[in-house]
Amino acid sequence: MSTIDSPTMEELRRLRSRRSVTDLSYQRVLRALAGEMTQSEIAAQLHVTQSAVSQALKTARNVEEVRPGFSGASPYEIAQRYAAGELDRERALDELVRWPYDAIARSDGYDALIVDEPATHTLEEVVRAYREGLIDQDMYVAVGRALRSSSA
Repeated sequence: MSTIDSPTMEELRRLRSRRSVTDLSYQRVLRALAGEMTQSEIAAQLHVTQSAVSQALKTARNVEEVRPGFSGASPYEIAQRYAAGELDRERALDELVRWPYDAIARSDGYDALIVDEPATHTLEEVVRAYREGLIDQDMYVAVGRALRSSSA
């Protein structure tokens, strides 16, 4: 429901998140269909050029698949889908708590050039989602508490 006469930041955040997750979904479906159809067939069905399909597939190749049992390929995407209104709070919180987070890369404490291997999906994604307003403080704190209690 758009409020053209009185737009809010909450609405803008929701729309931005929707745009992002719609693009991810589009790229995943495009990539999947490219395995079943030619680029020319896809282009004809979408009423675009084959070149446009080819360019879109270049980007789509780098999009991670949704992790089985989750609504996204990362904790950040789960938060985006929640902010977009695709997930209810309970489901988003459950998925953020269950996510198998990678450890955050750290130095050895002596040499800043020696660090762990870079991590893919860390708790930093939840921090980023909170900072960007995709999840609220209560949700952020609930994820942190749940993860602390499960590691204790």
